[in-house]
Amino acid sequence: EFGLPIPDCVRIVGRIVNLSTEDSKLRPDTVGILNTSEDSGATSTFRLKLNLSEVPFFSLFEGEVIVAEGF
Repeated sequence: EFGLPIPDCVRIVGRIVNLSTEDSKLRPDTVGILNTSEDSGATSTFRLKLNLSEVPFFSLFEGEVIVAEGF
């Protein structure tokens, strides 16, 4: 569901989602990104947890489309 680990820097576009099934409020430790891509006619969906622990300031809203870059 989270895809395979990739050692190179990757840029991904997707919507902000809440990965918590217990809390409806979006918190830094439950922020994820949902990406749906189409390669060669096949649709793939990936959910990735975002690590925001080293980001000094951020403002995210559930459903917002962002570009994330990291390892």
